[in-house]
Order: sequence, then C-alpha cells, then structure tokens
Amino acid sequence: MRVGIIGAGAMGTLFSDYISRTGVDYYVYEKDKNRKNYLDDNLPVSSSPADISSCDIIFFFVKSYATDDACRDIHDFIADNTIIVTLQNGLGNSEIISSYFPLNPLVLGTTTYGAALDSSGVLLPGGEGENIIGGRDKKSNAVIFSLLTDAGFTTRETGNPLQVIWEKAIINAGINPLGAVLNIPNGKIVENDYSSSIQEQLVLEGSRVADAMKLDISGETMIERTKQVCLATAVNHCSMLQDIRAQRKTEIDSINGKIIEYGQLNKIPTPWNTSMYYLVKAMEIN
Repeated sequence: MRVGIIGAGAMGTLFSDYISRTGVDYYVYEKDKNRKNYLDDNLPVSSSPADISSCDIIFFFVKSYATDDACRDIHDFIADNTIIVTLQNGLGNSEIISSYFPLNPLVLGTTTYGAALDSSGVLLPGGEGENIIGGRDKKSNAVIFSLLTDAGFTTRETGNPLQVIWEKAIINAGINPLGAVLNIPNGKIVENDYSSSIQEQLVLEGSRVADAMKLDISGETMIERTKQVCLATAVNHCSMLQDIRAQRKTEIDSINGKIIEYGQLNKIPTPWNTSMYYLVKAMEIN
C-alpha cells in the first residue's frame, strides 16, 4: 500500500507524521517550493504530481480554496481505483473532488485533531481529537478506518458523513469569523454577551439552512455544541484569525460563504452570516 498526501501544511504534516508510524509507504505532494524545501530532510515530499501516481490512497489536506487547483494538478496521475479521502474544513470539497474523480471511491468526513505551524515551519500538534469518516463504498471505508486506527488516530465511522461535515461547518461558522474580526481567542467569544449573541445567530442560520437540505440538525443543539467547543479550546486562536494575522487567504468562502450560498438556493435568509462574511473578506483585502 502507498499513501499520497496532498498538501504539507499543518494538517498534512500532522497526518504524515502519524501515518509514518505504521510503516506504510507514503508520499507528500506540496506545490509551495519554500514549504517543500523546508520538509525535504523530514518527509518524502515532491512538487511533481507524477510522484504520487502509484498511490493507492490519496488524502486531501489543502485549504478548501485550493481543492480545485489540487484536483486539476493531480487528475492525470490518479488511477480510477485509488481511494480518495477528504477530511478538509468547510463545505463543497467532496463535490469538487467528485467532479474530477467520478469513478474513484470517496471517503469523506471530519477531523477534530488540531495542528499549527510555528513561524519557522515546525509542526505544533494541537492535542487529541477524533476522525469521523464515511462514504458509499464500505470496503474503502474499512481500508481507511484501519489505516487511521493503525496510525494511532481515534476514528469512527458514520452512515451520514455529509451531516457531520455540515455540523462542523456550522460550528466553524460561529467561531472563526468572530475570532478573526474581534482578534480574540475562542473562549473570549462566549465570555462576552454581545459576541456570544452574534455566535448564536450565526449558528441558528446555518442550522436552518441545513434543515432545509433535509439534514437532522437542531439549532439549539448546535448552539450548545459551539459554546462547548469555545470553552474546550478557550485559549486557542482559530485558524481564520491565524490566516488574517499572517495575511493569508482565509476559508471564509467554504464556511460562512457556503451557508449563504445554500441559503439562497433554499430561500433561507442569512443576514448574520452575510455580515460576517463581508467583514472577513474586507480584512483579507486590507
């Protein structure tokens, strides 16, 4: 078995580290020459998509806004029976991947494992979490479950991976833009009555959109879960705030932006998400 990992950012590097413990042959594809050069002595990394052509499994760990470009880069080098896995943040990644690889078995889901890179590019693991995976091909699900558990990850399967992806996106929609705009750690969001109230409205809107899409998601339950995440990660600075501080593009389009998009399709108003979306986009420009 050979595993390919697309993207050597924090999460791609974290999963590479875990998978390396299994003894499975793996390769990392990274287009950023600076990042590749940094990792050359630590990981089997390449900026040539041809180097992952023999992989049996491909994990996507690029940022959501880079999913389309990554699919285009590797498309001609991936066999139709290669299992493709996405545990990326945001909504819409699996749809993009499926449009490029309609014949490939797709395993999708979420991860709550955290990771960051320090200013010199060193991986900073963010503590234990959980992977939740699922997909139509049960044999492929079993292969990925076995690989992740052998690597030391806590992993479970779900019959409805789209629901867990939406649940995570709704939680992120209630945390990330507020952390980024207010320049505060997660815990501060729920300590302040005003930001906490905005969070509730963001989460309720996302839950209404999900409900219109026939997903079994309760707004009140999601509010409670979002507040629990803030408390459990009270000192953490969310990834969107980290991106703003580093003057990088954020994933606002695949989080709040997608809630707005699906809201429009289902005639569900999303004024709170729209306001936060505009604020974050304005900060990206400046």
